[in-house]
Amino acid sequence: MKTHKILAIILAIPLVTFAQQNDPQPTDLYELSLEQLLNLPITTATKTEGKSDASPAVIEIITAEQIKARGYQHLAHILNDIANNHEDRANWGIGEPTNQNVGFGFRFDTGQNMLVLFNGQRLNAFLPGNRFGGEEYLLNNIERVEIIRGPGSALYGTGAFTCVVNIITKRFSQNSKDEVIVSANYIPTSKGVTVNNAATVGIGKQGTLSTAFRYFKEQGQTLSVKNSLFGNADINDGVNHAIDGEVFISNGSFNLFSKISNQSRKTVTGFNGVNPSNMDELTLNMYAYAIGTDKTIKLSNKSKIKLLAGWHQDNWTEVALIPQFKLTPDGSGLLVDDAGYAILDTLELTRHGSEVSTSFFMDGQGADTRSLDAEVQFISNYRGSNNLVVGVYVADDKILHAERLSELNLDPLMFTPFRRIDDAKNNWLFDPGASRKTLAGFAQADYTIFEKLNVAAGLRLDTYSGTGILVAQRYSELNPRASFVYTVNESNTIKLLYGTATRIPNGFETLSSVSILGNPNNRPERMRTFQLQWIGNLSDNLRVEIGAFRSTLSNRLETNASITDALRAQGFIGQFINTSAEKDQMNNGVDGKVITRINNSTFALNFTQYFGSNDGYGNPIAYQPNTMINGDYNLRYKRININTGFNYRARFAKSLSDTRDVVSNYFVGRLNIIYEPQNSPIGLQATLRNMFNTKYTYPSSSLDFTDHFPARGIEVSIGFTYRPDIENL
Repeated sequence: MKTHKILAIILAIPLVTFAQQNDPQPTDLYELSLEQLLNLPITTATKTEGKSDASPAVIEIITAEQIKARGYQHLAHILNDIANNHEDRANWGIGEPTNQNVGFGFRFDTGQNMLVLFNGQRLNAFLPGNRFGGEEYLLNNIERVEIIRGPGSALYGTGAFTCVVNIITKRFSQNSKDEVIVSANYIPTSKGVTVNNAATVGIGKQGTLSTAFRYFKEQGQTLSVKNSLFGNADINDGVNHAIDGEVFISNGSFNLFSKISNQSRKTVTGFNGVNPSNMDELTLNMYAYAIGTDKTIKLSNKSKIKLLAGWHQDNWTEVALIPQFKLTPDGSGLLVDDAGYAILDTLELTRHGSEVSTSFFMDGQGADTRSLDAEVQFISNYRGSNNLVVGVYVADDKILHAERLSELNLDPLMFTPFRRIDDAKNNWLFDPGASRKTLAGFAQADYTIFEKLNVAAGLRLDTYSGTGILVAQRYSELNPRASFVYTVNESNTIKLLYGTATRIPNGFETLSSVSILGNPNNRPERMRTFQLQWIGNLSDNLRVEIGAFRSTLSNRLETNASITDALRAQGFIGQFINTSAEKDQMNNGVDGKVITRINNSTFALNFTQYFGSNDGYGNPIAYQPNTMINGDYNLRYKRININTGFNYRARFAKSLSDTRDVVSNYFVGRLNIIYEPQNSPIGLQATLRNMFNTKYTYPSSSLDFTDHFPARGIEVSIGFTYRPDIENL
């Protein structure tokens, strides 16, 4: 690589500009048909390259061009715009509001129902099952995001439950030019700033060096939260800092990549209570570091071996306020007032060197976890375009260190000044040295019965074991999949799919000694799904997709807090609303998509309608929208690109035991405008999210909230992009 290219990359890193996404190489997309644009080569569905329309899965592909045009800021924004999926910024578990994923009408206490891959390798963490909300997944230097809508455990094992998301880094090609982009956004509605830079350059004859960096900080918006135990509060949901980066190096058949994320957020709610936003100790901190590599060895013209290995280290630490309540004289219950509410007690604590009287003490929890995994794949193109994939996967997930940041000492029981506590007696985990081990084998093959009909089948067996308290968790999970893909003609395809999925209990659900969460006896959740899809490329400028599904969820994890008043007095106030593991949940749905293009404008609309929802007791599954519509319109006029979109959510259901109002129907719009002057390295961008300032709220998992948790109001982001011409430097 030339010296001037290296200098350009180094000099670009500290510059400040204003946009989020990398700009792809110039391509006149409007000269291509919609079929050419949307029937793209993918690898996630089968671990071999094939076209999306012919793959044995329901596929969504979000390209770099779409990410830039729509102003997506993080992964949750992408997922919220696809069919059969819904992301809301709600406090569904312990912690500050996060983007929670609802797939196929099933809502989960955290986001672990989707598997996130980075260039084909797992990113999901051992302890929470998945990282928080998708905000840490960079979008400013990727080629595309491939999403499997449906179970993927037959190929990927645990966590590939309702969808598999593969983030694929941009690569240098013969038709590419070296590029460096530096950008930043100012967000006046939350007093935030984002600084980005990205670079993609060629190295050697067939190599790529791709890098990306983001720094983000914001004061946050002020949200009014009502809570009967903690009292009402106006809080800021800000981010103290978020530092994210990635490096991708490719040389022929060898790839090496790394991701880092380090974030600190205000704990606006914690342990299902309201926290004031003026206490610096009340934070949610996380970091994640990952390194992955893969090497493809060609055995012959029709067979190859692919070797993959990864190392991941994650940390999750939260500090929140915990209420102290008065007990009855015999200690068996809570003292309540005339309205039936618990009465707060008064504590004398030493805080910041001074004696204070308060009803709330600070308590936190956190742990470092490490994951090692490796995979060997044998791929054979055994007949025509038919492929056989056979593989072995091993993983070791381990807790390295656990701690509590707290004013409460457990052994001996006493209050102390706020400090970091990491001895075994004061830990919040049943076993801070436990680990989980995975050994899996999988195989998948497709076979063309006749010219228009392709049949595929796959099977994966995962055997789980562990050390420490998880040594008793020895069990195996078998996940099959099968598909029929019938190509009616060059423009019409019909898919019939069947698959199962497994989600094994994560560290919170097996190791946490907090009463509302952990249970070492928890066993995997399982999902069985049938899908039908028709894809019609009716013309070069009109594409239609229609689908349907039936999905059943069994062995639902029980995280309901059946706790005594004495425990409630110690702050264990969560009342998770869930369904017994003895009952299967089921849901049906239809979905569709229409994409049309006229001249330099494109309109896309997708919808999902759930029906026959059953929580196992004959009631609708709670806290999900049964009607979802997403729209997007893009207009390119000379050097200006205007994109507008919306999300409509309706027909929410709720738990019969929840006396709060059901979530109201709502409509949220967005607008993104990009101006790129000709022959200028500077571009301008303005983005509005929730541009009509729609007021909508989501429920906490705790019934102790007297009101739903409010979502953000309008968000405004403005900025510019600087792209130096490094070829002429």
